[in-house]
Amino acid sequence: LADDETASPSATGSSGGSGTHTDPAAPAPALDVRGLTVRRPDVVIGPFDLHAEPGTVVVLAGPSGSGKSSIIAALRGVLPHDGVVTVPGPAGASVAERTTWADQRPRLVRGTIAENVALSATPDDADVRTALGDAGLGLDPGLPVGAGGSGLSGGQAQRVAVARALYRARRAATP
Repeated sequence: LADDETASPSATGSSGGSGTHTDPAAPAPALDVRGLTVRRPDVVIGPFDLHAEPGTVVVLAGPSGSGKSSIIAALRGVLPHDGVVTVPGPAGASVAERTTWADQRPRLVRGTIAENVALSATPDDADVRTALGDAGLGLDPGLPVGAGGSGLSGGQAQRVAVARALYRARRAATP
């Protein structure tokens, strides 16, 4: 996700609140979003439509407060919404198991870069290095990090969070 001040998610929609995620018992070939609308007390976000094949990188951009995080929360199934969301992934996997994401706040813990990438799992060195490389971060996985990411620049901390999402997606075989 990018906080780009030049674009804005649509802010129109219709009444309701009974959005659905398709049956996780069947494998889904692509992320397909039709009419996703999130209703907040002060604003309606959407309708939002998207079709993304596995392996596609999607950047959701818009000004601060335009609803990017709300759209992501609805896609992840943790925020009520109107519309239909089909999330790709293995048959029988929950929406949470089918998705990975990097929060705009990295939330790093005291430990090594590898421990922060694998977060609550034993780090696999090859997968950690691959994820760090894919995130454009050439740091040593054994480099110590202080609580909150102290010792890293803000950009490095964000890239560690992106590497974490890529690592989890690879380990879970999320498309």
